[in-house]
Amino acid sequence: MSNGAITPWQDYARSIAPAGSTQRRALSYLRRDKRPAALVLLALLPLWQEAAQADPRAAALQRQWWQEELQRLAAGAARHPLTRAIAALPAATIITPEKLAEILDAAFAMSADPAGLSDWERQQTAAVLQQELLARLYDTHPIPAAYPRQLALGLSLAGILLNLGAHVRRGRISLPRERLAYWRVTPASLLALQPSGDFPALMDELHDAVRGYLVPLPELIAPRQHAQRPGLILARLQLAHLDLAQNTRWPVLHQRSVLPPLRLWWQARRYDRQLSLQQVRAP
Repeated sequence: MSNGAITPWQDYARSIAPAGSTQRRALSYLRRDKRPAALVLLALLPLWQEAAQADPRAAALQRQWWQEELQRLAAGAARHPLTRAIAALPAATIITPEKLAEILDAAFAMSADPAGLSDWERQQTAAVLQQELLARLYDTHPIPAAYPRQLALGLSLAGILLNLGAHVRRGRISLPRERLAYWRVTPASLLALQPSGDFPALMDELHDAVRGYLVPLPELIAPRQHAQRPGLILARLQLAHLDLAQNTRWPVLHQRSVLPPLRLWWQARRYDRQLSLQQVRAP
């Protein structure tokens, strides 16, 4: 798709998975010919989620434009760099305009102020649909429906916890209100970057929720773990980032807790070897 120059869609993709990032490290375990499709799909959802957070009139206009753009994609006349890239990809048979329209509608239906964890889970439909498409892109063999759901929920909540400082600086909390109230952490204190109540206990509890989503994943898809390596490795690396944040008592409001690139590479390689050994031992 490229003669060496950076195309517009690659600019979007690189903003989602820059060199050395956790996302880029996980995608390095995907077959090279499938990586562009995965990057485009990963770039679209944050774009739509950001548009959905605009004021209602602007969000409605953005939604209408994208609905029309997906119709243009179906007609072979896409305008946006990402949808034009999809039209040129072999994976267009998986990433169809109809599937993208489902993700678009779900992204614009999200609320930034969930009441509880179960309410928050119901709002993650767009991320679940995205992970369903990614799982099919990685491997066409059927897998349990619980796998993309748990992967999406775990990665979404991990992303909120690890990027909490950036979120609150933009006036967004995105954490379940009932859990904030339980631990006496007020939204105003978070926005002031001086959390009240027992903030570490709140984060520990939500960290446990992430582990509950992500740790069982390999068993859910045995013996297809090796084929789904990008998702599993990304889950493992996000857990490693969260473990680091927990060990330093959650400085996430003031800095991002991320593993250094060399350690990130080592963690991914070690887990990949584990998955390979499990594949060999599988009956």
